Amino acid sequence: TVDGEALARILRYAIERKRTDEEQVVSRQFLEATNRQRALEPLLDEFVRLTQRYTGCDAVGIRLLEGERLRFHSQSGFPEPFLAREGTVSLHKHQCLCTWIAADANHIPKSALTDGGSVIVPDCRNLTEFLEADLVDRLPRHCCHHGLTSLALVPVQTGMRRLGIIEVADTSSHHFTAQMVHTLEAAAMQLAAAVERLRAEEGVSRREARYRSLVEPTSSVVWTM
Repeated sequence: TVDGEALARILRYAIERKRTDEEQVVSRQFLEATNRQRALEPLLDEFVRLTQRYTGCDAVGIRLLEGERLRFHSQSGFPEPFLAREGTVSLHKHQCLCTWIAADANHIPKSALTDGGSVIVPDCRNLTEFLEADLVDRLPRHCCHHGLTSLALVPVQTGMRRLGIIEVADTSSHHFTAQMVHTLEAAAMQLAAAVERLRAEEGVSRREARYRSLVEPTSSVVWTM
């Protein structure tokens, strides 16, 4: 016979094994997306779909840095009034967790960050759990105002260079687990490498197109002569 403690260990092992297998499947799906997509916007759209399917959350967005601006390049589930107000924000003029994570600012205590530099907010109505009261007072908390209660913000970065963030939100509190965010951090590293590669390829394509636009008319003139 199996005693109660042994049975509990077996169940815990089975649950952990199932969770590990699921994480491996999800990680492979993210990796396949980075290898399959050949343009930036379709890649970001697929990452948003995969992230929403994996986390089961109400809203997912990928914001990328454009100079001093942080803009949604792809999203699903965020309310239109929120997007109208928060779709593009300034790193220096806009005080929020998104800009702090994207800019790698030191406003958020290290103790509140994961090893990968992400922040998990179980309930945005109670930020004093990990932020000083004076910082909380500076945050507009537009997510809360639009019904989004729990958040997770994951940096998209290569090395020490941050390219943007993955932003996930849900109307329920305590939606995001540490393991869930750990998986998204691994996916964000894959995404960052793909973003840099695709941006470089797009830059080459633009330069080649510009070169052709300059050379082809000249060649036509020479041929006519």
